[in-house]
Amino acid sequence: MASKVIKYTNHEIFAIPVGNSLGLLDDEAVKVLYAPLSEEYTLMGKDEEREIREHIERGADISVSLKEIADDMVSVPDNYAEILSSIPDISKTTKMSLLPNLICNFSCSYCYSAKGRSGTTISWDRAKQALDFFINSDRIPPQHLSLFISGGGEPLVSWNVISRCIEYAKKRCQEQGFTIYISIVTNGSLLTPEIADFLLEHNCSVCVSFEVLKSLQDSQRGSYEKVHNNIIMLSQKGVRVMLNSTITPSSVSLMQEMVKTVGENYPFVAQYTMEPVTSVDLFDSAEKLEIFYDTFYNEYLKSKEIADKNGVPLRFTFDDDFRDVTVRHCPGKFCITPQGEISVCHLVSSPKETRYKDCVYGVVEESGVKIDKEHFNRLYSVNLFSYERCNDCFAKYCCGGECMTRNAIYPADYMEKVCDFNRRFVRYRLLAKIEEVVKESSGLSLKEYVRE
Repeated sequence: MASKVIKYTNHEIFAIPVGNSLGLLDDEAVKVLYAPLSEEYTLMGKDEEREIREHIERGADISVSLKEIADDMVSVPDNYAEILSSIPDISKTTKMSLLPNLICNFSCSYCYSAKGRSGTTISWDRAKQALDFFINSDRIPPQHLSLFISGGGEPLVSWNVISRCIEYAKKRCQEQGFTIYISIVTNGSLLTPEIADFLLEHNCSVCVSFEVLKSLQDSQRGSYEKVHNNIIMLSQKGVRVMLNSTITPSSVSLMQEMVKTVGENYPFVAQYTMEPVTSVDLFDSAEKLEIFYDTFYNEYLKSKEIADKNGVPLRFTFDDDFRDVTVRHCPGKFCITPQGEISVCHLVSSPKETRYKDCVYGVVEESGVKIDKEHFNRLYSVNLFSYERCNDCFAKYCCGGECMTRNAIYPADYMEKVCDFNRRFVRYRLLAKIEEVVKESSGLSLKEYVRE
């Protein structure tokens, strides 16, 4: 049984036992003292940690050196409560997602949007109206924008609309004084040399959802040879290519092989992302989800070592170092659905989905874009303070209460396994950061250092 993490009374400061992780028999012998709001963390023995806790909680006398640590831990901005409770003005967003259709030529075994399929495709008039709103110097001062084209369905099924949107967005940015980054997520099967030339001309990045290994791709998605050849073609054309693999129970034990294959077959990729699947259907019990996350954790760390040695830019969302303190996992999306409505989540795009009505907070009409700010604010206000399980969790300011989709579809016992995984990874990241400091100052590994 894992040792208990201690949360300081009236403070967001946590004492995290890490002795076992460093090869010690007594897990309590060494602790990471972590204060996320002040962005402070340090390694110390249990006696020192107890002295600091007694000083912070009861004003007990301690040495000057320990008092300096304590002062740093409790030092948070005077307005941090206001910062944490603030809600962004979504009408001032600099990021837009466009889901052009609900049509797909694949039947992926784990697809999150399969139940929402239909023949719906966004009209050019609605797409143009959305872009006119988004790229508008009367709305916000000229600055850098981001346009993310995704699905819903397979975006390239609607290439005629997409290509028109890209051309129009680039032209309007030039006229209005903006710059823009455009990226497209695709299953890769419908790419052609002509499309690649267009994407290169307009400086668009392409992220191909791809399972890398032939056996996995053919069993979970299909069309391995076609997608593989198209990825190579994109690179030869000079298009910036990224790959994304959704890790499932079938692929989780193959992650190291997948990373090796990326290094061998696709050394040109700008980024390779591995994301654990979110699905109740694939896990018929919380225990099976726990086993999956345990395996993902161990395989990812081994895969990361392989990636670093072979120059593969591997990541998954929770490994993007420590983000700024956040109370919400997702910042809330400005996502145009194929119906011309605005969703807070790009994973929710079809009226056939049970969450669609609640997630939609605006619409693109002939007269312009209409945003229900009160509805958006209600959606955004669901955060880590909304979940009792977050109260004493040291990882909460990193995960922000977790993804709204996982919170919506996973039962409480499943979410506890997700949270266990998040805590485990935050603990790993804290130790990794501390080890960097120790190696630089002493030349020792962290395990060697604690035995000195």
